[in-house]
Formats: sequence, structure tokens, C-alpha cells
Amino acid sequence: MLKIPAAGYRHGISNLKHLTQNYFTMKFFNKIWLVVLLLCSVQALHAQKKTWSKDFGGSINFYSLSDAGIFIVGTNDALYGVDPETGKEIWKLEEFRRISEDALSAIPNSPLAAIVDRGMMVEHAIINTVTGQVVCKTKDLGMTTVNKRFANAKLGAVLFSGMNKKGRPVLMLVDAVSGQKRFEAEKVFDKATEVICSDVYAINKDLMLISTTKAIYCLDANTGEEKWRSEIKTDAPVVAAPASSKIPFAGFGKSMNKMNAQMAVAVSSKFFQVKDASKVYFFNNDYFTCFDWATGKEVWQRQELNSPLNNYILDDRGIIVTTNQRGENYGKQGGLMGKALGGGNKAKMYMFDYASGKQLLKDEIDVAGNVIGYSYDNTGNKMVIATASDKGTNKIDIIDLVNGVSAMKRPMKVSGNIRDIKLVSKGLLYITDEEINILNLETGADAWGKSMKVKDYVVHGFKDDNEAYIAVDGDLHRFDVNTSTPTKIGSIALDGKENPSGLQFTANGLVLTSS
Repeated sequence: MLKIPAAGYRHGISNLKHLTQNYFTMKFFNKIWLVVLLLCSVQALHAQKKTWSKDFGGSINFYSLSDAGIFIVGTNDALYGVDPETGKEIWKLEEFRRISEDALSAIPNSPLAAIVDRGMMVEHAIINTVTGQVVCKTKDLGMTTVNKRFANAKLGAVLFSGMNKKGRPVLMLVDAVSGQKRFEAEKVFDKATEVICSDVYAINKDLMLISTTKAIYCLDANTGEEKWRSEIKTDAPVVAAPASSKIPFAGFGKSMNKMNAQMAVAVSSKFFQVKDASKVYFFNNDYFTCFDWATGKEVWQRQELNSPLNNYILDDRGIIVTTNQRGENYGKQGGLMGKALGGGNKAKMYMFDYASGKQLLKDEIDVAGNVIGYSYDNTGNKMVIATASDKGTNKIDIIDLVNGVSAMKRPMKVSGNIRDIKLVSKGLLYITDEEINILNLETGADAWGKSMKVKDYVVHGFKDDNEAYIAVDGDLHRFDVNTSTPTKIGSIALDGKENPSGLQFTANGLVLTSS
């Protein structure tokens, strides 16, 4: 199965499962998953008919579905939480009337959401989307502005960084259920300009790690007291500036809300653990390394990356790391995006030993662009990678992980954006938004004499390692990836005349879903 790298430095699937399990233990999560599962079942039914309607008595500015399965509606009069099955109003918060959609952001894998809607003097409010409880407001907690906010499942808390009423930099950890302060610490950082660059990483319920532009800190999660620090510089996170408007100041407030919300959770470094529980791994745009979390001792020799990290893969042999390709203007501007690093314009692949950090490949491998997907063969010794270059060229390459080299004479160029790649007995199955075929790896020819062309859309799924289904341009096809070309088995016509966007298998067949 193709594994798509998450955007930025988000957690992989295994980390997401771990995060969810931790939230499940928290008391505000007791009934949420029942709602989510029920909602998913309802959404999966084909062509649902209208079951309810509700008049909110005023203009509806936006609506969305929370991670906890609650329908949230913003109006000029209030912010509402609605049961998506019945239309029943669960809660109403009049204090959040007229907020923009950009001001509301979900806190992933939890029932919480943040409201960031105060212009330059940024205030954050945390609400529980299931109960409508206003968990906390940073202004009420004594903070005049907030620049960073991170929720952590293991701690069951939210960390805020900003300024207090004394005008001093402050870190504040707040309980995600009661809204009470766990700690408030003023003297963690040496300078007011120090910026948090990572999410909060909880070693256990008592110890937490954060990375800043200057160092890594291990803090007592109950008091904020520093246990140790390790000097390692990290570039401050950046986000795209708001789009300009032809009308002076038009939409400026909404743009600031969006930018404030994005900056609050933007990161440029990450911690994770795997295998040895005594070690914690860390990377930023320049380095990949490993620490003994109890002492703060760096147990690797820091591995310098040629350009910012694109993805990392936890292989049985070691940590596979791919870096970003740099565009023609890379290094010609200041700041993070203009940092001039060695290594030419190429994206690279490395493999580091878990224990020592030693480079396990003969040499780092040049790859044709940013890795956007990957898949293993059935031996696990070869990895197929899909890449996208800065010039818009999409290619497929096969990496021999045993010998540390590319197994192809040159990467194969494909038409369209790559959706999936899979090694099968006939060769390499590739699915793009323009064509579908199987590449014979020995001859370089397509196994199907003529590629299946895609004009409008393509949605696909694998029932098992052999049987695949593809919905393309109004028709549903089935084929055995090892033996046959696709066979049309029916046509697709959704009641809303929209295109399907998902394909899932059930005990009785398959379900096509759409927006």
C-alpha cells in the first residue's frame, strides 16, 4: 500500500494511532468515538435523503464538522454545536458571534478547538466541541498575547507561549479538561526573541521536551522547571503571508486571524521515539540526531542534511530520510527559505543506523525530486518512490536498499500527478490523474498495450494484494494486478452528480463516497 507522507512534520499513521489511544483515556473522550463511528456509518450510505433542517435566525457565516463529529455553525448571533444526525442544538456560545471561519481551528484527534480572533494582541480560547464548554481563555489566564499553542494527549494539557501582563515572556501549561494552570514559568528562555519550533513532546506525564530557535529543553511538566538543555539552533517556523488584495486593507482582519492561527501551531522541528525507549530522535531543517532523554546527552554524531527534511521512514534496517529539492532561487533570499546549504540542487536519500546514526547507504542517493509516496516490494529490499520536482515533473524510481543504489538506469517520467504506486508480479503499477498502467521493469514497456486514460477523476482501492478496483470518469473497473487488464463492471452515477472521492470495502461489497 502507498504511504503518503503527511504535510509538514505531522505524525505518521503509527504515531496517530498512539495519539488517539492516549486521548481515549481522558475523561472528556468517553463518548466521542461512538458519535464518530456512527457518523461515519451514516456518511458511507449512498445517496442519503434530507432528514432535518434548522433555522438559525440569521446569516450563516460558515459551518464545519469537528473531529469529534459535531456540526459547528458560525452565525452573526452565536457559535453553535449541532447533532449532525438530528439537527438538535447541543450548545450555543453567544460570546463567539461573528467570528470568521479562519479564526476557528480544530485541535487534531481531540474534541477541542481553538478560536484565535483578536488581531495583533492575539488571544486564544479553547472550547470543547462536544459539550460547548469554554475550557479557557488566555486573557483570563493572565496572558496579553499568544504566539504558540500546542496540545498534548499524554499530558492532557495545552501549552501556551507568549507575554504576560508584566510584559515578560511566559510558558503556561493548562489542563485540557478543567482549564486550570498546571504551571506558569517566566524564566525558561534566556532571551525574549527565542521562539518555540516544535510541538510539545511528552516523555511521560511528568517530563516534556520542546525545541526553540536556540536549544532543546527538557522541562518538568508539573512545574516548568528546566531539567536539562542542549544547544542546537533551529530556524523559526514560517507560514505563507496572507494573499494581497486589490482593495487596501480589504479582508485584513480575516487574513491576520488565519495567519495567527497558522503561526500558533507551525513547527520546523520534531521529536519522536522508536524501538529504544531511552532515546528520543530529533530533526530540524539542518540536522538529524538522537538524545538520551534522561540526561540530555547526544548519543549520535549530528547528521547534517543537505536541505530541509521532506520525509522520514522507519525501516527495519534504519531511519530512511529524504530531503527537499531546492528550486532555482534557493539561496538567493534571506531567512529560512534562502539558507544556503551544501549538496547542489538535488533532493537526497539517507539511511541512518538507529543506535549510532551511522550512514548505512554507500553514499546518500540523489533522488529526482521531493518524495511524495513510497511502497516496498514483497521482499522489503526494494522501495519504489514517487517524486515531484520543482519544475512539475513527476517520476518513479526504485531504490535497492541492500546495495544502497537506484535499481533503474534512470527514473521513469509519468504523465500527471502520481496517485499510487505498487510493485506487482508484472512490474510496477502506477496510477496518476492522467493515466494508469503497469511498467515492465525488465523491458521498460507498459504491460498493458494501451494505458487507461483519465479525463476527469480517478478513485481506486485494493481489496487485497491482488484485486484492485478503479472508478474513473463514470465507470467502475476491476482487475487482478498480476494477470489481467481492467474490466468494466458498471457505471457510476451519484445523485448529486458530483464525482466520487473515496472507495472503501465492506463485508458485502464496496462503498463509493463523495462530498
